[in-house]
Amino acid sequence: MEIQSDEELEHNRAVLDSPSQFRKELQRWEQEKREAVEVKERHEEESTEIVKNFDLSKLEKETEQFEQETHKLKKYLAKLNNDKISEKQKLLRAQRELKLLRAQRELKQKQNEANKKIRSLLDDRAELQAQIQDQSRVITALKKQLTLAAKEVEDMQQPQV
Repeated sequence: MEIQSDEELEHNRAVLDSPSQFRKELQRWEQEKREAVEVKERHEEESTEIVKNFDLSKLEKETEQFEQETHKLKKYLAKLNNDKISEKQKLLRAQRELKLLRAQRELKQKQNEANKKIRSLLDDRAELQAQIQDQSRVITALKKQLTLAAKEVEDMQQPQV
């Protein structure tokens, strides 16, 4: 996972918090792209008109200018497309990070629940061990009483001299 600057993280959060903002930005880029295409088409139409009305040297000069402007427009369109792709990549990265954070939070909750169950089981085990020790003491005491009682019975059954 890439380390992002606070500004990028804040931007990603803003985009995730407001998908409509992201859509508006995409729509703005698409509108700019349409406008650039329209300008290009108007340029082509104007160039055709100019060719008809001017001599060859002027036509060559205008063609060169047109090609330069067309090249600039193509570069601008490429930049818009790259920006659009970059924003989509940022959105996808932010979505993956959000999914990872959610999964981490869920795992943490499950781990906490498991720890609570383990503590509860350990407490139950300690209680059972205490009960077993208490019962062992009771059994030991009863064995002693039984031994004494058996000895008394034995003493009673022996003839007294």
